[in-house]
Formats: sequence, structure tokens, C-alpha cells
Amino acid sequence: MKKRMAMVAAVCMALANTIPVLADQPKAIGKTSVVHTVVKIDGASIAACPYNGYIYVAAEDLQTCGFSVKEDLSRNLLFLTVPKDRTVTAASKSAVVFSEKEDVYATDTQILFDGLSIYRNEKVPTAIRVKGKTMILLRMIGEYFGTLHWNPSTKVAELSLDDPTLPKSLTFQKKENAEDILLWTADDKELQLLLGEKNTVILRDKERDTVFSYPWKNSIHGVPEIYYHDFDQDGEKEILMENLSYFGSGTGTSNIYFFDFREGKPKGIEIKDEDIQKYMTENISFTSDAKRNVLTIRCQQDVYTIPLEDGAVLERIHFAKKSLFVQDDKLFLTVPIEVEYEKRAPIYTGYDAILQLKYEKDFRYAFQSIAIQRTSEE
Repeated sequence: MKKRMAMVAAVCMALANTIPVLADQPKAIGKTSVVHTVVKIDGASIAACPYNGYIYVAAEDLQTCGFSVKEDLSRNLLFLTVPKDRTVTAASKSAVVFSEKEDVYATDTQILFDGLSIYRNEKVPTAIRVKGKTMILLRMIGEYFGTLHWNPSTKVAELSLDDPTLPKSLTFQKKENAEDILLWTADDKELQLLLGEKNTVILRDKERDTVFSYPWKNSIHGVPEIYYHDFDQDGEKEILMENLSYFGSGTGTSNIYFFDFREGKPKGIEIKDEDIQKYMTENISFTSDAKRNVLTIRCQQDVYTIPLEDGAVLERIHFAKKSLFVQDDKLFLTVPIEVEYEKRAPIYTGYDAILQLKYEKDFRYAFQSIAIQRTSEE
């Protein structure tokens, strides 16, 4: 009897080791549709995955198009950025080949564009899983990183990426948040500018929010200055925001952004410090004369002479913190000129460089004029 019981127990154990334990399998939320769509990103073709009337692309394929794709599996996060030095190669083979009626699964992976969390309603998920790959909604990629064009006759979706150094934006349905800080309200239309959580600026109109990635939650940033004028003389006003930053001891800088609304898609354009410095360097020259102990400033046809301190060693010319002013819908920058002697803090010369900027209708800006202005007898 004992032997029979032992044999039965051994057989049961053997069966237990050979019969697989079935875990709960995820249920498919739908099927992919017929694949006739072609996706091109700056000329590189990658595979398209149509689902529920929308086009998705594999995160892995985006690397071919110059994107940086990093996945944090421990936190279910996927980071998508476009590096400034990106390179685009023709995609010879996609990460996954799609056919009609592939199973589509939901995913808990949170997608972040430039660190900005992307949200959408469940009916149009930002990401799905197909054949074990994370797929991202192409429309969202196009809205944030560039301009997406769809040709229904050829079924080609072509995405042209923006300059990666420009501020990016995403448009959502209007969403009130008690933690948002109201900066400004337009006097001629239902339009607001707010500081949002997670270092964002929100441009809010009657129906939607456009969210820009913008670092303001730290100790060096002051409250931005807002200007609302028709800078490009097209009959519609644009928003200009000057972000003030303070480094202590009275020093600081500012970043300047245009917010424009043409083509039904708000965009942000930054006036870059390196562009300002380059323009001033090309148009202003400095010559020091040790015998006469003077500094000569030349700007186009104008020449100015500034006396230097006796016995002091001039190390360099310094452009101080710029400021802006608006006059007759025209934008001007004031950049004080300082001299820096050996082992001493910069000293204001009493002269400013005045730059006039012109905002163009194709979301660009250009320097229109430059002059030197004397503001002090010192």
C-alpha cells in the first residue's frame, strides 16, 4: 500500500513538472488595419502601423531618423528627444514588419518628449504594443517635433522636423489646473499665458492649451516680462516673453521667446544669445591704444573714443546683460558695453549697443540695424 501511494505521489509530481502553469495573458485591444501607408521623416522611410484610424511607428525605427530613444524599464518610461547633432540615415530595415490584423495591446509605458510627459485620452493612446514593440502615435511626434503632412491619394505621411534648438509645444484640450500660475491675459481676445507644473509654459486660448517646455522652477528665474504687439505687421499680434535669470551679485541674463499662431499651430521661437553676440562682433570693433590710453569703438561709420584708467591693464571688452524695449511695434535690444581690467569687476563705459530686430512672417527673426548710443558722461 505504501509503495502504491509512493508511486502515485511520484507520478503526480512528474505530471506537475510537465504541465505548464498558465498565467493571465493580456488581452488584445484591437487589430491593425491594412498597411498601405508610407512614413517618411526627413526623407528616411520607416514602417507604418495603422490602428483605429491613426498611424503609429516603432520607437526603434525613430533612431534611424536621428531621434534619441531611451527606455527606463524599471519605471516604465520612454524618453524621446532630437539631439542638436542628429544624423538621418535611409532606413534599410524596420524594427518590425507589420501585416494586416496584427494584435494590438495596451501599454503602461509613459512617453516623454524632451522630458515633457505626454498625455492623451484612452480612445487615442499615445503608445501601444504590437509584436512586442513599443509603437508611438505619429501625430503626436509631428505636433511636437515638426510638421506632419498627409497625402491621402498617395497615402504618404511625411514629417519634417524642426530645428531641435527651438522651443517645442504640444496642444491639448483646455485643462484647468489650480497649480498653474497666471502670467498674462490679452486685452483683445480670450488668450492667456500661464506657468504650468513640471517646468512648462501654457498658452491658453478659448478651447485648447499649448504646452511649451520651459525651465522656470528654480531659484535663478524671475517673473517673465510679457509684450503683446504686431511685430511682423501682419494684422495679428504676437506674444513676446522675456525670461529673466539672476545669478547673484546683480548679474544675470535673459532669454527672449516669440509665441505665434499662424497655420493653426502655435509655435515658440527663441532669440538666441549666440546670434546676438555674433551680430555685434561682426558690426562692432574695439581697438586699445596704450600710448594714448584710450579705447576706440567702431560701429559701421561711427567712431567713439573712451579714456581708460591710468596704469590699469585692460583684459577684455564685456557685453553686459541685455534688455529689450518695444516702440511702435518694433523690437529693440539694449546691450551695455563694459571694460574689464585685470583682477577687477567689469566697469560700464557709458555706451550701449542698440540692436533692432525684425520678426519675419516665416517664424524667423533678423537683425535690422545696430548703433552705438552714449548714455553717460562717465
